[in-house]
Amino acid sequence: MPEVAGGPDASPAYLNDLIPEKNWKDMTRDKAGKAWTVEIDLDKNAGHVDVFSNHQKTLTINGREYVTAISSPYTRVKLSTD
Repeated sequence: MPEVAGGPDASPAYLNDLIPEKNWKDMTRDKAGKAWTVEIDLDKNAGHVDVFSNHQKTLTINGREYVTAISSPYTRVKLSTD
């Protein structure tokens, strides 16, 4: 499988190449609510929102550090038309 210009699979650079800037948002940590949050702008005619998250994590195994990415499942949320 050819590598996409910008970075290895699941890296922030890889995702930036595949997802246009206008569709990308960084989340912030709400320590009190123990959650990650973000606000997005929606078109008034939008019928759904497609969501997933990607987190970089460093694992230490036998004293060696490995950088990896963890992603949530791709999810489509249908919006109410009321």
